[in-house]
Amino acid sequence: MIQEAPLIDVSGVRRLELSSRTENRLSPKDWEVSGALQKFNNSQTISPDWAIYNTASIPAPEIPGTIFLSRAVDMRNVREGEPDRNSLQVCVTDPCGNRQRLKDFELPVDDEIVNWEDPRVGANGTLGFTVVFREGDKYNPHPALVKVEIEDGNLKVVGAPKIFKNIIGKNVIPLENGIIYRPDGVSHQLHYLDPQGELLKITDFSNFRNIEWLSKKMGATARPIELEDGLKLLLIHGVRGGRGIDGSIKDDIYTIGIAVLDEMWYVKAVDKKPLLERGDFLGNLHLNEDLRPEKEVVYLCDFIKRRDCLILPVNVGDRITVFMHISSSQLRARIKNLLLE
Repeated sequence: MIQEAPLIDVSGVRRLELSSRTENRLSPKDWEVSGALQKFNNSQTISPDWAIYNTASIPAPEIPGTIFLSRAVDMRNVREGEPDRNSLQVCVTDPCGNRQRLKDFELPVDDEIVNWEDPRVGANGTLGFTVVFREGDKYNPHPALVKVEIEDGNLKVVGAPKIFKNIIGKNVIPLENGIIYRPDGVSHQLHYLDPQGELLKITDFSNFRNIEWLSKKMGATARPIELEDGLKLLLIHGVRGGRGIDGSIKDDIYTIGIAVLDEMWYVKAVDKKPLLERGDFLGNLHLNEDLRPEKEVVYLCDFIKRRDCLILPVNVGDRITVFMHISSSQLRARIKNLLLE
């Protein structure tokens, strides 16, 4: 359970009152949201103005179906050197696959708080966010925790968001007894904190940076999946530089892969071959449609676990979300080979 913290304490944890002055932001139309949430290899018409991605699924027993929370970026307002300001759009998909738009999820943005990004689902109805602050002439990401519930059929904040103001970092995943995140400026480490922000463990991937797909940096995509013998499967994204699909040299080529951790959160193995890469999704989105075509981007903020598969809402090109099915047998085979190696 994530514990409450005082308004400001010595660990730098800050509770943000929701009465803060909030900047109004535009929101996409229903068809623009629907077009951006796609099945694998089933391309749909997308909006020329909106990028909708970084999708997380939120369990909601009160509502039949699954709630999806996504970043929606108005591409007409993207500015070089500044964060891509977003609204947080919400929809629910019922068991028959019908999708209904809900009210946007509201978190305060103002002169200091620029963005709430990359939602990740944790324990006990808690979401992890990267909250971007304007601090002098810089924009800095800080870990944040937001408790949510369903109220009057919509996703609402419970209590006050908790921001770790003394920590700069992203990829925030809430756990039952703390959080993990990637510190800013550190390329191959995840830090495990207790609920007050004290460092408990460092999960170090430095010994695996010779694997090409995560040679530049890595990050955690979603909560770990428990395996046998105390082991954990962790979905991660990796970044490398090199030649892209179109033949040009790029600084940032993203892929999604798997790692196995032991019961103490030490890295036991990392798959040498990525699980998913940008080229897998050319049937949904052409490279020239990416938000930033100078990159090749695929990564995750969540997964949906089914008996026979994982459903991965993949951010493709920082532009759309593609729901990809990975069979449990395929994952088991890769994990087995990985541990044998």
